[in-house]
Amino acid sequence: MVYPHPALPKPERKTRKTHKNSRDGCPNCKSKRIKCSEELPSCFNCIKKNYRCGYLDFPKEKLDAIRKKNAKKEQQSQQHNPPQSTSSSVNKEIRNPRKKSTDLSRPPPAPTTEEPPMQLVNDSYLSNGISSFLDNDQFYNGGNIKNKSPVLSDTPNNSEQLLSNYFRMPIPNEQPNESTPPNIFNNVPQDSFSYFNIPSDEQKPDLYSDSLKRIYHDYNIGFELPNGYSTESSADAMVINNEQTNGFNGFENNDTTAWNDLFLPSVNDMSFSSPSSVANGNPLPNAIPSSQTFRMLKFPTKLGAVISNKSYQKDKLSQERVKGMLIPMWTKQNVNGIWSSVFNKSIAFKVYFSFFMDCSLNVLLKVCNKSIHSGTNLTCFTFETLEQLTRKSYNYYGSLIKDLRESISSLDPEYSTMVSWYAGFSSHLHTHTTAESIALLYSGSSSLLNNAIAKCETIEEVPPTLLILTHVLKSDVAASMIPDYQFEVIKELYEDLNEFKTFINYNQGLTSENNGYILKAYIEVMSFLKTLIEEIYPKFVAINKSYKAKYNLEDKTNNLVFISPSMLFDLLVKWFNVIPSYACSIGERMTPLKKTFYLFYPAIGIALANVFPSLRCVALVDSFYMLYPHCDFNNKLYQFTIDEVSNPQQYQYLYNLSTKLIRIINFFTNRQQIINHYLQAHYDFGNCHLESVETNDDSSVHNIIRILPPKLDTKEIMLSNFGINTIINLNNYPMINAFFGDIQSEVKQVIEYENHAQKMRINQFRLKYKDLQSSSSDKPDSFIQNDNQLHDFDYTKGYFTFDYKIETAIQLYSLLQKKSWPQLTIESIHISLCNLELAMQEIQKSICNKRTK
Repeated sequence: MVYPHPALPKPERKTRKTHKNSRDGCPNCKSKRIKCSEELPSCFNCIKKNYRCGYLDFPKEKLDAIRKKNAKKEQQSQQHNPPQSTSSSVNKEIRNPRKKSTDLSRPPPAPTTEEPPMQLVNDSYLSNGISSFLDNDQFYNGGNIKNKSPVLSDTPNNSEQLLSNYFRMPIPNEQPNESTPPNIFNNVPQDSFSYFNIPSDEQKPDLYSDSLKRIYHDYNIGFELPNGYSTESSADAMVINNEQTNGFNGFENNDTTAWNDLFLPSVNDMSFSSPSSVANGNPLPNAIPSSQTFRMLKFPTKLGAVISNKSYQKDKLSQERVKGMLIPMWTKQNVNGIWSSVFNKSIAFKVYFSFFMDCSLNVLLKVCNKSIHSGTNLTCFTFETLEQLTRKSYNYYGSLIKDLRESISSLDPEYSTMVSWYAGFSSHLHTHTTAESIALLYSGSSSLLNNAIAKCETIEEVPPTLLILTHVLKSDVAASMIPDYQFEVIKELYEDLNEFKTFINYNQGLTSENNGYILKAYIEVMSFLKTLIEEIYPKFVAINKSYKAKYNLEDKTNNLVFISPSMLFDLLVKWFNVIPSYACSIGERMTPLKKTFYLFYPAIGIALANVFPSLRCVALVDSFYMLYPHCDFNNKLYQFTIDEVSNPQQYQYLYNLSTKLIRIINFFTNRQQIINHYLQAHYDFGNCHLESVETNDDSSVHNIIRILPPKLDTKEIMLSNFGINTIINLNNYPMINAFFGDIQSEVKQVIEYENHAQKMRINQFRLKYKDLQSSSSDKPDSFIQNDNQLHDFDYTKGYFTFDYKIETAIQLYSLLQKKSWPQLTIESIHISLCNLELAMQEIQKSICNKRTK
């Protein structure tokens, strides 16, 4: 009997979760079937993914309908949840409400609102104009605009102190009366070391003689060699005999075998001693030990041409991408695009590969040497590794110079020009870089760039990479008009760093003596700041004062108009070699102590860029981001919780210090944004910005240049202290107060309203502090000296709630300044590049005066 097959159960039908806002959502959200926030001018999903929102292409009628619907929906939600009082509406506008915590040692949670980067917001509003910006209700909700106060009123915003009875909290576990305080830094090597030279007892001249001989003799370049290596040594004679036997004729030999023998790694070059635990066995009786080298196969010419063409086409920047990079400040996404371009080309072009390897080996060499000399045994590097990396660094440096020369005649001018500039920028990373070599590279690179663009008759013919490079260099030249910020900010960072050392010594449970990386890095940055404060900067000031009097320059400010380029280059080389690799690769699992310590490096770097704007107009690099300043520092990466630190007092100290450093970074970043937007709209590149001057015969410095453009009158009140008790007001930023004269009344109204909202937040904060102080009447001294209440810090913005919210003002300011940007023409580019070449020749002329004195 046949039984029927039982019916299989039908699979359940998958149902899609229902949601609202699907009918009027943007096309990107509709195609991905995700919920759209329907925010204008760009929805949140597109901003988060860095997409071009479809709302930007909607007609005005459709956008007005969406705005009305959103306004109606918000009005209905407010009717269901009416405000309890007037103060609650103000707190809603502040967008960072804080609840009074019963645990004074635990801060309230950080704001959770994610906002797009500054430049993305600007681009979104620029697409629809100022009216779209002002129609956004987020700037008016929660308060009465008519109750605003004048922008330049005296109270309470312009008050320097937040609290009159505020005292800094003491260092946890500190014993001031202790006769012999602990010092965990005693066992750390205090002396500075050379990154490319091994200590004297480990020197092996025969290891470097072949590399040095090929660079110095065969190539005949005049760079200074490290101490202790003579080009006339007996080891060199042995190398010459070996080269004659092997048929090697130096760098200019086109023989593939000789090229591979010099620059391609062999088994002998990269072989390290095997572990003692591995038994190699005994050789056969008649065996003859010999080293074996396996050479890389010759690269097929046809395949190379195919890869080069494909790589170039793939790396070709689109017009929209280029336009997105012609902005006053970059984001990390822009920088990743530039270095991805370099990496892609290094696969196909030999000159890019040599540059890529030169920079990579230089970074590895510094990390290796710092690890070996850090005073800890917890490292995988050895002296043998250091020797091999040192040898390779000299090889690839010679390879870079050779390939750069050959590429001028064999490749497109775009490649040789870009690599020449990259080599000039990265020269500051080499410890043994001289001012002569940097001046020579800059002078030759500017000539290459000028000649490459001189062949272009229209702006469309300029290669995209050269167009971006020209924009970066013009922005660097414009920095000559930026006034120097007060040097007190460097001194304040030095004091904080010195106090941080005391904190580490009295709280050694957060680190250990074996943690040589952070201890050695601390000593180096401490030594750098001390030298800068006590020796370098006073010398800068003395030179500037002397030559101002010599040329009858009536300038009572502290702006450095006369400066020594060699001293400036030396300062940069010292600074870049102090920065550890960890400062550029912070991880979320890093301890709060390390996060706070590594915050000093971006804080010092951005402070140096504002105190010494000549670093950009003379050295043509940013003091932390190297190529171009950024506007999207990741504050939340340095955030930590009290659960990560066992002691509440330790957490409080680290929290106060880290938020102060983040605040300094964001303040100077905002200052740079405002000034750069102004300079891009108003700076005239019609003249050379530098000239060399005759030096005094009795002067110890024989290379002086003068910065010609007059400094801007930014009308800013410079802060002398960035402590937690200092309020950052609108007048502490440059250009903004002078901006109110000829602007639209609606724009002024928005900025004035934030000034009024800041007054409300300051008053509320002072009242809260006063109420808590009265409730702690039994222990008033302990309450006043412990600033556990000052926790209203917004990690998204990088400032306290009682500071002025500058983002709206920057957006409006950049929006109106962009209308004044001059039209980019090939004639204007030619003029600016000719003046840049003259300026670089003036620097080289000044450096040559040093050698002839």
